[in-house]
Amino acid sequence: MTVYVTGDIHGGVDMQKLRDWDLGDSLTSDDYLIIAGDFGFPWDFSAEECADIAWLESRPYTVLFVDGNHERFDHWAERPMELWHGGLTQRLSDTSPIRRLTRRLNGLYHGRRHERGQGIPHSVFQLVAAGAAGRAQL
Repeated sequence: MTVYVTGDIHGGVDMQKLRDWDLGDSLTSDDYLIIAGDFGFPWDFSAEECADIAWLESRPYTVLFVDGNHERFDHWAERPMELWHGGLTQRLSDTSPIRRLTRRLNGLYHGRRHERGQGIPHSVFQLVAAGAAGRAQL
């Protein structure tokens, strides 16, 4: 298992960097890509966006993401929570392999926007979305 981290896909705006990622084609179902903020899907469900989502869903690796400030929060507010590997996630759609990390997931914590972890041990890695000024709040 290998974990890769990127960020700022912004829906289809910056998808080309994933399409051009040479290493991406050599990954397997044991590997993970974490998009650390500004995943940006779904936005408008256009034909182009649906094609980008279908391409991401066809990758052999698992795509996970944490919130940035460019997410469609109204969509995610309506998606059900699902237990996955010991933590709560949300799928992009009922059958999608793309997951939004929402809370604790095997030692990885995701703080929702403007939320700071209180009393979390220093040995735990915590991601918190950027604030209004665009700076990470850790």
